[in-house]
Parts: sequence; C-alpha cells; structure tokens
Amino acid sequence: MSYRWTVIKSIMKREARSSFFSLGLYIAATIACLVSAFIFNTYINTVEGNNIMVMASPLNTPLFYAVIVAALYAAISSSTALSREKDRGTLEVLFYGPVDHLSVILAKFFEDIISFLIIMLLVTIYFAYAAITTNLGFSITYLYAIILSIFIASCMSSFGLWLSSLTARIRTSILLLIVVMGGLLGLQFLQNYILTLKPENLSLSMVYIMGIVSNILRVIKWVSPFSYLTDGINAVALGSVSMYIENMIGAIIYTVVLLTATVYTLKWKGVRKL
Repeated sequence: MSYRWTVIKSIMKREARSSFFSLGLYIAATIACLVSAFIFNTYINTVEGNNIMVMASPLNTPLFYAVIVAALYAAISSSTALSREKDRGTLEVLFYGPVDHLSVILAKFFEDIISFLIIMLLVTIYFAYAAITTNLGFSITYLYAIILSIFIASCMSSFGLWLSSLTARIRTSILLLIVVMGGLLGLQFLQNYILTLKPENLSLSMVYIMGIVSNILRVIKWVSPFSYLTDGINAVALGSVSMYIENMIGAIIYTVVLLTATVYTLKWKGVRKL
C-alpha cells in the first residue's frame, strides 16, 4: 500500500506541475471569473433597479456559474488524461515500473481535483475583491457551496476519466466527451421541459409517452454528472441540509463507482497505443 501511495504522489506531482505551468488552467480560471463578473453585475443592476436594500447570499449565484466552468474544465482535462498518455506511448512506459492501474487513475483524479481547487481559489480571490469594492460580505453558504463543489468536481472528473479509458486517441476522447455531454445536457433540458407541461393539456397517447420518457430520464439521472451539479446548486440555494448531505453522499458513491469502472475498463482495453 505504501509503494502505491508513493507512485500516486509521484505521478500526481508530475501532472500537477504540468497543469500549473499550462495556459489551460488559467484560461479556465479567467473564463470562470469573467462569467461570474457578468452574472454578478447583472445581479447587482437588477437589485438596484428594484430598490432592494438587502440581499441573501449575493455571491452564491455568480459562484454557481464559476463552479460550472471549473467542473467542465475538470471533465475536459480528465477526458483526455489517459488517452493522451496512450497516444504518446507514455502510459505503457509507466507500467514497466511498479505502477498499477489504480495508482495511475487515482493520480490523474487527484490532479484534476487540485486543478479545480486552484481555479476556485482564484475565483474566491476575485470574489473577495468584488465583495470589498461593492461592500458585500461573504455568507456561510459560500463556504458550504465551495465544499460541495469539490464533490461535484469529483463526479465530473471521474466521469471524464471513464470516458478517457474507453479511447486511445485524444481526438476520439474529445469527440466522445462532446457527444456524451451534449446528449446528457439535452436530456436534462428535456426533463426540465417535461416538468413544465400540464397533463390536462396533452392527449392520452402523449401522456403515456411522457411517462415512459420520464422513467428513462430518472434512470439516466443516476449516471449523469450534471444531475449532481444541479442538485448541489439547488441544495445550497434552498438551504436544505438534508439535500446537501444527500447530494454529497451521492457524489461520493458516484465517484467511487466511476473510478472503479475506469480501473476495469483500462485493464480491459489495455495501456498500449492501438
């Protein structure tokens, strides 16, 4: 066990160093800050226009969008983590040493979480500046949202790693990520649309079809990382402790299952470039 942890730390340090000196991490952080700034300014202008003097947790809404950007970066980074190594032939070289599949996957996973935390640290620094200049303070819910965002990022990272274990080319990994993520987002929008429909306005056949689609979407919800993202945001926004804990436990189970699936998929597909 000790040798495995040594291997994980070595690979993780190498990956973290590479990410720290790459532009991708800071581009993602910049986009997260810009999106947050836009949402924050819109929020402030709306509040001023309605003459509202007090706001509950004013930084939470911009934070949610920053988390979405950072989590998507984690998914993109992890979706090419294994396929990039396969494509370059470096993954096979790693296994000539005392390295096993679990060590590599955990190292990639922890590196993604570290990158996510760096982005959130930079976002928090920006929020601290925004809070000082606008005379708005941080609330305790901000801390709750930051903690929960780590578990949301773990879902996105583990999902991306699993997709990466299925392919041996970077282009294929990116294409697969776009198709799968696009499909899951489309299903999420479909589910939200179905919730707006009133059964009394639909024909009997349409009600039956909608029932089947709703059941399918309930199953897909368990495999989509976006479900944990939206549920986490709702839990913090509503201030529901039970939803918060439920989402956190669900994210842990989801991450463990996906990382385990990634280990077995990588063993099945192999580490050589095909």
